Amino acid sequence: MKTRYFVSFNEGKKSYRRVRRLLETIGCSDGLPDDENDILAGFFAKTLDSTDPKLAALRSLLKRKGIKWSEREEHVYGDDELRSFPLLELSIDRKPLNVGGADYGTTYDLSNACPRCGSGAVQTSPLLLPLSGYPKKGDLCATVFHEILVSVKLAQALREDKVTGLELRQIRFYRNNEPLPWWQMISTFEMPKMSKETRGITWHDGQQGDCTVCGRDGYSHSLDEPWQIAYSKAQVDPAVLPDAVRTWEVFGNAEINYEEPRRSRFGEQRILVKPKVFDVFRRLTVRHARFVPVRIVN
Repeated sequence: MKTRYFVSFNEGKKSYRRVRRLLETIGCSDGLPDDENDILAGFFAKTLDSTDPKLAALRSLLKRKGIKWSEREEHVYGDDELRSFPLLELSIDRKPLNVGGADYGTTYDLSNACPRCGSGAVQTSPLLLPLSGYPKKGDLCATVFHEILVSVKLAQALREDKVTGLELRQIRFYRNNEPLPWWQMISTFEMPKMSKETRGITWHDGQQGDCTVCGRDGYSHSLDEPWQIAYSKAQVDPAVLPDAVRTWEVFGNAEINYEEPRRSRFGEQRILVKPKVFDVFRRLTVRHARFVPVRIVN
Protein backbone atom coordinates (compact mmCIF):
# COMPACT_ATOMS: atom_id res chain seq x y z
CA MET A 1 0.00 0.00 0.00
CA LYS A 2 1.20 3.49 -0.90
CA THR A 3 0.03 6.78 0.60
CA ARG A 4 -0.62 9.95 -1.33
CA TYR A 5 -2.03 13.36 -0.46
CA PHE A 6 -4.58 15.55 -2.21
CA VAL A 7 -3.56 19.16 -1.50
CA SER A 8 -5.81 22.11 -2.33
CA PHE A 9 -6.22 25.80 -1.60
CA ASN A 10 -7.87 28.87 -3.12
CA GLU A 11 -6.21 32.28 -2.92
CA GLY A 12 -8.63 33.89 -5.37
CA LYS A 13 -8.05 35.55 -8.74
CA LYS A 14 -6.40 38.66 -7.25
CA SER A 15 -3.48 36.57 -6.01
CA TYR A 16 -3.28 34.34 -9.06
CA ARG A 17 -0.06 35.67 -10.60
CA ARG A 18 1.79 35.76 -7.26
CA VAL A 19 0.73 32.23 -6.34
CA ARG A 20 1.60 30.89 -9.78
CA ARG A 21 5.11 32.33 -9.56
CA LEU A 22 5.58 30.76 -6.13
CA LEU A 23 4.45 27.34 -7.37
CA GLU A 24 6.74 27.58 -10.38
CA THR A 25 9.76 27.83 -8.05
CA ILE A 26 9.09 24.31 -6.75
CA GLY A 27 7.80 22.79 -10.01
CA CYS A 28 4.15 22.57 -8.89
CA SER A 29 2.48 24.97 -11.30
CA ASP A 30 1.36 22.34 -13.83
CA GLY A 31 -2.40 22.06 -14.01
CA LEU A 32 -3.05 25.71 -13.21
CA PRO A 33 -4.99 27.65 -15.87
CA ASP A 34 -2.91 29.77 -18.24
CA ASP A 35 -5.37 32.67 -18.17
CA GLU A 36 -5.78 34.56 -14.91
CA ASN A 37 -9.38 35.31 -15.94
CA ASP A 38 -10.21 31.61 -15.96
CA ILE A 39 -13.03 30.80 -13.53
CA LEU A 40 -10.69 28.47 -11.62
CA ALA A 41 -7.79 30.91 -11.42
CA GLY A 42 -6.55 31.01 -7.85
CA PHE A 43 -7.66 27.45 -7.10
CA PHE A 44 -4.92 24.83 -6.75
CA ALA A 45 -5.36 21.08 -6.37
CA LYS A 46 -2.72 18.40 -6.76
CA THR A 47 -2.24 14.79 -5.72
CA LEU A 48 1.28 13.82 -4.66
CA ASP A 49 2.81 10.59 -3.39
CA SER A 50 4.02 10.73 0.20
CA THR A 51 7.57 10.08 -1.07
CA ASP A 52 7.49 12.85 -3.69
CA PRO A 53 9.92 15.64 -2.67
CA LYS A 54 7.49 18.16 -4.16
CA LEU A 55 5.05 17.39 -1.33
CA ALA A 56 7.47 18.52 1.38
CA ALA A 57 8.47 21.55 -0.74
CA LEU A 58 4.82 22.52 -1.26
CA ARG A 59 3.97 22.25 2.43
CA SER A 60 7.03 24.31 3.37
CA LEU A 61 6.22 26.99 0.80
CA LEU A 62 2.59 27.33 1.83
CA LYS A 63 3.47 27.51 5.51
CA ARG A 64 6.21 30.07 4.90
CA LYS A 65 3.91 32.30 2.84
CA GLY A 66 0.95 32.01 5.20
CA ILE A 67 -1.30 30.31 2.66
CA LYS A 68 -3.95 28.10 4.26
CA TRP A 69 -4.44 24.76 2.56
CA SER A 70 -6.33 21.49 2.95
CA GLU A 71 -4.96 17.97 2.70
CA ARG A 72 -6.66 14.63 2.28
CA GLU A 73 -4.68 11.48 2.81
CA GLU A 74 -5.40 8.66 0.37
CA HIS A 75 -4.26 5.05 0.35
CA VAL A 76 -3.32 3.35 -2.90
CA TYR A 77 -3.56 -0.45 -2.94
CA GLY A 78 -2.07 -2.97 -5.32
CA ASP A 79 -4.38 -5.41 -7.13
CA ASP A 80 -3.45 -8.36 -4.92
CA GLU A 81 -4.12 -6.27 -1.82
CA LEU A 82 -7.54 -5.27 -3.17
CA ARG A 83 -8.45 -8.89 -3.90
CA SER A 84 -7.84 -9.75 -0.24
CA PHE A 85 -10.82 -7.64 0.91
CA PRO A 86 -14.36 -9.08 0.85
CA LEU A 87 -15.87 -5.94 -0.69
CA LEU A 88 -14.59 -2.96 -2.68
CA GLU A 89 -16.19 0.43 -3.20
CA LEU A 90 -16.37 1.33 -6.89
CA SER A 91 -15.96 4.95 -7.99
CA ILE A 92 -15.19 6.63 -11.30
CA ASP A 93 -12.44 9.20 -11.83
CA ARG A 94 -13.76 10.43 -15.19
CA LYS A 95 -15.51 13.78 -15.67
CA PRO A 96 -19.23 13.05 -15.24
CA LEU A 97 -21.73 13.52 -18.05
CA ASN A 98 -23.79 16.65 -17.52
CA VAL A 99 -27.07 14.72 -17.85
CA GLY A 100 -29.04 12.12 -15.94
CA GLY A 101 -31.57 11.83 -13.17
CA ALA A 102 -35.13 12.84 -13.95
CA ASP A 103 -34.12 15.63 -16.37
CA TYR A 104 -35.27 13.84 -19.53
CA GLY A 105 -38.26 11.96 -18.16
CA THR A 106 -36.74 8.99 -16.31
CA THR A 107 -39.42 7.84 -13.85
CA TYR A 108 -39.21 6.79 -10.19
CA ASP A 109 -41.43 5.03 -7.67
CA LEU A 110 -41.67 7.26 -4.58
CA SER A 111 -44.05 5.08 -2.56
CA ASN A 112 -41.30 4.03 -0.12
CA ALA A 113 -39.13 7.13 -0.49
CA CYS A 114 -38.56 9.75 2.17
CA PRO A 115 -41.31 12.37 1.70
CA ARG A 116 -38.84 15.20 2.27
CA CYS A 117 -35.72 14.30 0.30
CA GLY A 118 -36.77 11.32 -1.83
CA SER A 119 -34.08 8.96 -0.57
CA GLY A 120 -35.24 5.41 -1.23
CA ALA A 121 -36.86 6.26 -4.58
CA VAL A 122 -36.72 3.38 -7.05
CA GLN A 123 -35.99 4.04 -10.72
CA THR A 124 -38.77 2.36 -12.70
CA SER A 125 -37.90 3.23 -16.30
CA PRO A 126 -34.74 3.02 -18.35
CA LEU A 127 -32.45 6.03 -17.96
CA LEU A 128 -33.53 8.48 -20.66
CA LEU A 129 -30.81 10.65 -22.23
CA PRO A 130 -30.24 12.87 -25.27
CA LEU A 131 -28.05 11.60 -28.09
CA SER A 132 -25.27 13.90 -26.86
CA GLY A 133 -25.59 12.51 -23.34
CA TYR A 134 -23.31 9.49 -23.61
CA PRO A 135 -19.63 9.17 -24.57
CA LYS A 136 -18.56 7.79 -27.92
CA LYS A 137 -15.66 5.77 -26.50
CA GLY A 138 -14.53 4.06 -23.32
CA ASP A 139 -16.18 1.40 -21.18
CA LEU A 140 -17.19 3.25 -18.03
CA CYS A 141 -18.62 6.63 -17.05
CA ALA A 142 -21.09 8.26 -14.68
CA THR A 143 -23.68 10.99 -15.00
CA VAL A 144 -23.67 14.13 -12.90
CA PHE A 145 -26.53 12.51 -10.98
CA HIS A 146 -24.44 9.42 -10.21
CA GLU A 147 -25.88 6.81 -12.56
CA ILE A 148 -23.10 4.41 -13.59
CA LEU A 149 -22.97 3.52 -17.28
CA VAL A 150 -21.01 0.69 -18.90
CA SER A 151 -20.28 -0.12 -22.53
CA VAL A 152 -21.81 -2.99 -24.45
CA LYS A 153 -18.52 -4.90 -24.08
CA LEU A 154 -18.35 -4.48 -20.30
CA ALA A 155 -22.05 -5.26 -19.87
CA GLN A 156 -21.60 -8.49 -21.82
CA ALA A 157 -18.59 -9.49 -19.69
CA LEU A 158 -20.57 -8.91 -16.47
CA ARG A 159 -23.36 -11.11 -17.82
CA GLU A 160 -20.98 -13.86 -18.91
CA ASP A 161 -19.42 -13.93 -15.44
CA LYS A 162 -22.94 -14.19 -13.96
CA VAL A 163 -22.46 -11.25 -11.60
CA THR A 164 -25.28 -11.34 -9.04
CA GLY A 165 -27.10 -8.44 -7.40
CA LEU A 166 -26.74 -6.34 -10.53
CA GLU A 167 -29.31 -5.29 -13.11
CA LEU A 168 -28.01 -4.05 -16.44
CA ARG A 169 -30.62 -1.76 -17.96
CA GLN A 170 -30.07 -0.32 -21.44
CA ILE A 171 -30.29 3.46 -21.62
CA ARG A 172 -32.67 4.98 -24.18
CA PHE A 173 -33.12 8.09 -26.28
CA TYR A 174 -35.60 10.32 -24.48
CA ARG A 175 -37.46 11.38 -27.64
CA ASN A 176 -38.49 7.99 -29.01
CA ASN A 177 -37.29 5.39 -26.45
CA GLU A 178 -34.79 4.01 -28.96
CA PRO A 179 -32.03 1.95 -27.27
CA LEU A 180 -28.57 3.54 -27.02
CA PRO A 181 -25.24 1.65 -26.88
CA TRP A 182 -24.67 1.94 -23.12
CA TRP A 183 -26.10 0.12 -20.13
CA GLN A 184 -26.83 1.36 -16.62
CA MET A 185 -25.50 -0.62 -13.64
CA ILE A 186 -28.21 -0.84 -10.96
CA SER A 187 -27.59 -2.70 -7.72
CA THR A 188 -30.63 -4.60 -6.49
CA PHE A 189 -29.38 -5.31 -2.96
CA GLU A 190 -29.23 -2.68 -0.22
CA MET A 191 -26.80 -2.97 2.69
CA PRO A 192 -27.56 -2.17 6.34
CA LYS A 193 -26.15 0.98 7.92
CA MET A 194 -22.39 1.26 8.05
CA SER A 195 -20.48 0.50 11.22
CA LYS A 196 -19.26 3.31 13.46
CA GLU A 197 -15.78 2.06 12.52
CA THR A 198 -16.25 3.68 9.09
CA ARG A 199 -13.62 6.35 8.50
CA GLY A 200 -13.48 9.44 6.31
CA ILE A 201 -17.25 9.81 5.85
CA THR A 202 -19.23 12.59 7.51
CA TRP A 203 -22.83 13.60 8.14
CA HIS A 204 -23.70 17.02 9.50
CA ASP A 205 -26.85 16.23 11.52
CA GLY A 206 -29.02 18.32 9.26
CA GLN A 207 -26.85 21.40 9.53
CA GLN A 208 -25.98 21.61 5.83
CA GLY A 209 -29.18 20.61 4.13
CA ASP A 210 -29.04 16.97 5.26
CA CYS A 211 -32.43 15.33 5.69
CA THR A 212 -33.43 15.02 9.34
CA VAL A 213 -36.58 13.06 8.46
CA CYS A 214 -34.86 9.90 7.20
CA GLY A 215 -31.22 10.62 8.11
CA ARG A 216 -30.10 8.95 4.89
CA ASP A 217 -28.92 11.75 2.65
CA GLY A 218 -26.14 14.31 3.08
CA TYR A 219 -23.24 11.92 3.57
CA SER A 220 -19.92 13.10 2.16
CA HIS A 221 -16.23 12.34 2.17
CA SER A 222 -14.15 14.03 4.83
CA LEU A 223 -11.04 16.00 3.89
CA ASP A 224 -9.33 14.96 7.11
CA GLU A 225 -8.67 11.26 6.60
CA PRO A 226 -8.89 8.50 3.98
CA TRP A 227 -12.37 7.11 3.58
CA GLN A 228 -13.01 3.46 4.23
CA ILE A 229 -16.46 1.98 4.67
CA ALA A 230 -16.83 -0.63 7.41
CA TYR A 231 -19.64 -3.02 8.34
CA SER A 232 -20.24 -5.01 11.50
CA LYS A 233 -19.56 -8.73 11.25
CA ALA A 234 -22.72 -9.26 13.30
CA GLN A 235 -24.81 -7.70 10.52
CA VAL A 236 -22.92 -8.58 7.35
CA ASP A 237 -21.65 -11.96 6.17
CA PRO A 238 -19.83 -11.36 2.87
CA ALA A 239 -20.18 -15.04 1.94
CA VAL A 240 -23.95 -14.70 1.49
CA LEU A 241 -23.94 -11.28 -0.19
CA PRO A 242 -24.48 -10.96 -3.95
CA ASP A 243 -21.55 -9.78 -6.06
CA ALA A 244 -22.79 -6.18 -6.18
CA VAL A 245 -24.60 -4.22 -3.46
CA ARG A 246 -25.41 -0.59 -2.68
CA THR A 247 -25.07 1.47 0.49
CA TRP A 248 -28.06 2.42 2.65
CA GLU A 249 -26.46 5.84 3.09
CA VAL A 250 -27.04 8.43 0.37
CA PHE A 251 -24.18 10.74 -0.62
CA GLY A 252 -25.01 14.32 -1.58
CA ASN A 253 -28.24 16.16 -0.85
CA ALA A 254 -31.41 14.81 -2.42
CA GLU A 255 -34.42 16.97 -3.18
CA ILE A 256 -37.83 15.81 -4.30
CA ASN A 257 -40.13 18.06 -6.33
CA TYR A 258 -43.70 16.78 -6.45
CA GLU A 259 -44.97 19.63 -8.66
CA GLU A 260 -42.20 19.30 -11.26
CA PRO A 261 -40.84 15.72 -10.99
CA ARG A 262 -38.13 16.38 -13.60
CA ARG A 263 -36.54 18.85 -11.22
CA SER A 264 -36.15 16.25 -8.46
CA ARG A 265 -32.57 15.42 -7.50
CA PHE A 266 -31.66 12.05 -6.02
CA GLY A 267 -28.46 11.40 -4.10
CA GLU A 268 -25.94 8.63 -4.70
CA GLN A 269 -25.95 5.20 -3.10
CA ARG A 270 -22.41 3.89 -3.46
CA ILE A 271 -21.87 0.63 -5.32
CA LEU A 272 -19.82 -2.04 -3.54
CA VAL A 273 -18.57 -5.13 -5.35
CA LYS A 274 -16.79 -8.39 -4.62
CA PRO A 275 -13.31 -9.14 -6.03
CA LYS A 276 -15.01 -11.22 -8.72
CA VAL A 277 -16.35 -7.98 -10.26
CA PHE A 278 -13.00 -6.26 -9.79
CA ASP A 279 -11.40 -9.04 -11.86
CA VAL A 280 -13.86 -8.44 -14.71
CA PHE A 281 -12.82 -4.79 -14.82
CA ARG A 282 -9.13 -5.67 -14.69
CA ARG A 283 -9.44 -8.35 -17.37
CA LEU A 284 -10.96 -5.82 -19.77
CA THR A 285 -8.46 -3.13 -18.70
CA VAL A 286 -11.33 -0.74 -17.92
CA ARG A 287 -10.06 2.79 -17.50
CA HIS A 288 -11.36 5.27 -14.89
CA ALA A 289 -12.47 2.58 -12.42
CA ARG A 290 -11.24 3.18 -8.90
CA PHE A 291 -11.59 0.63 -6.09
CA VAL A 292 -11.26 1.22 -2.33
CA PRO A 293 -11.40 -1.58 0.28
CA VAL A 294 -14.42 -2.10 2.52
CA ARG A 295 -13.74 -3.63 5.94
CA ILE A 296 -15.78 -6.11 7.96
CA VAL A 297 -15.14 -5.45 11.66
CA ASN A 298 -16.11 -7.02 14.97
